Amino acid sequence: MMNHPDVVVYGLDHFRGILSISKKNIEKSYKHMLDIGKIVLIEGDGRNGLEEFAPFDVKFYIIFDR
Repeated sequence: MMNHPDVVVYGLDHFRGILSISKKNIEKSYKHMLDIGKIVLIEGDGRNGLEEFAPFDVKFYIIFDR
């Protein structure tokens, strides 16, 4: 699926530290996908969405409550 020319995966979090950890983990196996823009990590509030990249085929949420 990730090799399909139209597929882009967006990761969104408002914690820079979480994005940094995510990037390091993704780079272990998929650095090339980050480099070519097939995986995009964005710092921001998920409640605001990513309207500039819509529409999406799939949305997946992980929400933590302390």
